[in-house]
Amino acid sequence: MTIDLKIAFLLFFFGTWAFLGMIPWLTMAIIQRGRGALLAFPLAIAGAWAAGVAVPLLGFDDVRGFFISLGAAVAGGAILSQVGFYLARSFDSHSQEEKDGRSITVHHVGPKAL
Repeated sequence: MTIDLKIAFLLFFFGTWAFLGMIPWLTMAIIQRGRGALLAFPLAIAGAWAAGVAVPLLGFDDVRGFFISLGAAVAGGAILSQVGFYLARSFDSHSQEEKDGRSITVHHVGPKAL
């Protein structure tokens, strides 16, 4: 197999795993009404890639391993999507606390009024 075919083969796998990782991300983004979707998106792709690559590394490098890697990509995308949405909610709750003045005190610094 030439290097061009190897690259095309790898691009096909990573593209397929990325697409499958986006399915749970999209579902969660719709349920969450888009809150935190921007942070969760790269995590979903990374999770799908990591899970997809892990299957052949564990020794399943035949046709059965290909189909197992597809399911693993969906699961990896779902798990890291959920982590991303959780992190986004925790960042949002901290920023809301700051806006409400519950966790920090804001001192206005400026020229004194005459």
